[in-house]
Amino acid sequence: MSKKVSFVIPCHPPHYHFVNDFLDSFHKFRMEDQADVILVLSNDADHKKFFETPHGGANMKIDTIILPPEYRNTINKNIPSIKKFYAVYQLRKKYEYIIVIDAETIVKKNVDLYAVCQKFFNDRILWGNQTTGQDPNIELIKNSCARWFSYHPERGRIKSDLYTWFNQPCFYETKWLEEFFRVSGMINHLNSLAWTDFEYYIYMYYLILYRGFRFEDIGVRNNVGVCEARNVLNTEGINPNFKPFMCSQAMEKKLDNENLFLLIHLDRK
Repeated sequence: MSKKVSFVIPCHPPHYHFVNDFLDSFHKFRMEDQADVILVLSNDADHKKFFETPHGGANMKIDTIILPPEYRNTINKNIPSIKKFYAVYQLRKKYEYIIVIDAETIVKKNVDLYAVCQKFFNDRILWGNQTTGQDPNIELIKNSCARWFSYHPERGRIKSDLYTWFNQPCFYETKWLEEFFRVSGMINHLNSLAWTDFEYYIYMYYLILYRGFRFEDIGVRNNVGVCEARNVLNTEGINPNFKPFMCSQAMEKKLDNENLFLLIHLDRK
């Protein structure tokens, strides 16, 4: 194992320019010295299309995973989550930590990635915020993700008014992935993920039930996650301990801190 951390990016041709922007930023801050980048592609044609023209990141090494035909389920409209979980499972014995990001992301600065991952799993905090109730899909998403643990005797612990999606990067500690895929049943039902099955929300529920994580309130209300806000929010009353690793460009100045190293949702203006 030469590198202990990897970035996994599911992508498709319309967003290849975002992938290239990410790779350029990754190379700019010499992150390839610390981590590998793995692109998850839908088929051989998409793979060919990405590499037939010069890509970002100069001469950086880029690995790829191609989704097998049996997992290309477009009926449920959740190919991105299938790609992410499939890749994480395939890489579980190769790295200590995996960071899954969307293509529409760039690196803001160089950080010690291994230390960042360790901090997240040592702190055991999932940051969330109260929502305005304007988006009815939020409760659908929470309930859909919770059903993967409907058998658990302490499943009540994952019920929360806080919305945690994209308030922290999608960090995975690989030594627990075998357990996660087993206890969630995901190993046998990956292809049945519904559009409401937000893959990292499922994993966050696992972290609560099996790995001693807890929810913490950011202290700011928004219609979705605070860190993915499209517009600048009033952060008066924000929890002083909240120092996110990533956020949208709109929230960069409000949330900037020593931890912040990723800017997300560059496709949302």
